[in-house]
Amino acid sequence: MNLHKVGLAGMEPAAHEQPPLMQQLGRTLTAFKQAYTAELGVSPLAAWVLSLLAHRDGRSQHELTEAMRVDASMITRTVQEMEGEHGWIRRERDPRDNRLVRVYLTASGRERSAGLSECVAEIEQRLTRDLTPEQVQDLGRTLRILESAARPDQEAPRP
Repeated sequence: MNLHKVGLAGMEPAAHEQPPLMQQLGRTLTAFKQAYTAELGVSPLAAWVLSLLAHRDGRSQHELTEAMRVDASMITRTVQEMEGEHGWIRRERDPRDNRLVRVYLTASGRERSAGLSECVAEIEQRLTRDLTPEQVQDLGRTLRILESAARPDQEAPRP
């Protein structure tokens, strides 16, 4: 079955010009990532790692993966870049459990993380300025519902 033809049958021209939901989500995510990276000077993922470590240093890479709900390979690549290219973090084996790698902010990482939360809040306010507070809450709830539907094998945050 050709879903494209079925989905477009009987639609008004303006409606079928709209990208499918997945494409719109991808475009929106890309635009958000670009805005965050341009304004923060770091990727959104690196900013999140810096923020998490600023609040509780010495998390394991596994704990970062769980907290951020992303693929472990993404955390590994981000942490390696943050360590090797920027010197913002250092990784050490956990002395009590050699299987765990703990991640710590360096002095330059602490400096880089200073004020990051405020910058993120300002970016989010700018990006959502045309939405009412209720629409922002609804958007967050809707995104959590979609995440839950996309991850049926994992427990997603409650809406």
